[in-house]
Amino acid sequence: MTDREKAIVMAFTGKCMLTEDKFHIFHEYIEEIMGRPVFTHELADKGVSAEIKEKSKYDFIALCEEDEHESFKDMGEVLKKLENLERKIENLEEEFNLHVEDYEKLVEEVYDTERNLARLHNRTWR
Repeated sequence: MTDREKAIVMAFTGKCMLTEDKFHIFHEYIEEIMGRPVFTHELADKGVSAEIKEKSKYDFIALCEEDEHESFKDMGEVLKKLENLERKIENLEEEFNLHVEDYEKLVEEVYDTERNLARLHNRTWR
């Protein structure tokens, strides 16, 4: 595995594979994918780490697909399936939110109808 490949794996998994005089390879890679300078103290920030993972995902998948080792190929397939499932969940959440909005509108309509019925009832008995 090349140092560049180690940097990709390190960026995606968070597992340290380049230390001391080779850490700069990882640092250069994350600055490349982030499109900006990245200060080392930012690596402790969960949001920055999540962004690095997200931006290195496709490089990691490509690395897994070209690697001859079966476990890497399997991991690439699992990551693709995970990505598809995440998309399906997003779609279901959107659909669910639409149904919730419809439900809320129906409940409001029922309440309005009940209030109108009560007003009519009160007028009738006066």
